[in-house]
Amino acid sequence: FDRILARKLPTVEQFVLMGAGMDTRPYGALNVDHVNVFELDLAATQKLKRKSLQQAGINTDHVKFIATDFTSDGIFDQLDSARYDRGKKTLFLWEGVTLYLSEKNVRSTLAKVHAEAAPGSVLITDIYSDRIVGQMNSRCVRKTLRYTHEMAQFSLKFERAWEHELCTFVESTRFTLGETFFMGTQSPHGPFVAVVELVT
Repeated sequence: FDRILARKLPTVEQFVLMGAGMDTRPYGALNVDHVNVFELDLAATQKLKRKSLQQAGINTDHVKFIATDFTSDGIFDQLDSARYDRGKKTLFLWEGVTLYLSEKNVRSTLAKVHAEAAPGSVLITDIYSDRIVGQMNSRCVRKTLRYTHEMAQFSLKFERAWEHELCTFVESTRFTLGETFFMGTQSPHGPFVAVVELVT
């Protein structure tokens, strides 16, 4: 993720952290003068993060926090209300989120970004394999996930021909596939996750 972020950051004017969680990148390497930062996440998660940042004495004046739910909300309507500029090239980071959404929600969010973001914008995300998502839905792990009200859902078949599988999916979203990292290619079961750069 950070390798792609470092390469793309000088080329954009806005950074949108989708499903920000406790990611602190906007308060370190991504805190640069020419980039406006927006954090999207569930209201409860965002409340806890803002409280933690305040207690740590970390300045958040350069970040606009937007409470959102990827399963229902119109993210660009909410970004617009926070003075997001649809005419500016934007870097979107969507890390550790897609596996907790349905394929319908993943495709819907990707379609919104492709349609609404300025040409040349980039979305960086991770896509997990069926094998990993299946393991996460095993009985013992499923019990743990219930505490966070999450269930592993979206994945792709990376057991074999994983590059073709990923390319087919990306083509169906109308994005152009950029730099890609497959993790675990030496496994007889194929990689467990792909980190992908998607260009509008």
